[in-house]
Amino acid sequence: MNRVEERNLTKNFMEYTQLMYWVVRKKMSFRKQVGTRLNRMVGQGQILGILEEESPISQRDLVARLDMKPQSASEIIRKLEKKGLISRWQSPEDKRVYIVSLTPAGEKEIEQFDEFIDVSPILLEGLDDDEKLELMRLIQKMRTSLDAQVEKEGGKLRGQYQRFARNPKEAE
Repeated sequence: MNRVEERNLTKNFMEYTQLMYWVVRKKMSFRKQVGTRLNRMVGQGQILGILEEESPISQRDLVARLDMKPQSASEIIRKLEKKGLISRWQSPEDKRVYIVSLTPAGEKEIEQFDEFIDVSPILLEGLDDDEKLELMRLIQKMRTSLDAQVEKEGGKLRGQYQRFARNPKEAE
């Protein structure tokens, strides 16, 4: 690829990134108008997201995967249980261990939220399945390269980048 093609690629990529950012922001602002019932990055949404991936799971293992204090996690788990989104019971093998699982109502809540904020149909509509997989592979490759470059850079940039990668809202 020559320099002109590289510049055009960069320009097109940046323009698409800005448009993609705009679409995501608009979609998220609609969610805020309805109410932030389920932010997948914090609190109840984070717990439901983990349970969506792995359920049932011991409460101890669930709390270990969260970025919060055990007391806070336990309080949120109790609230989710009270809402009927999760169920919790003592392990028959070890009475000290509690098992946590999504209920059908919890699965429905996640599904509704995901449908509401899903921007992939808008952003990926023109791609077939193979192209989507290739795009995912390329994005992962670019992310790995970016992570390595920031790690090499070190210092304040690395800390800010790591915070942003974990929670974009926190880093703004």
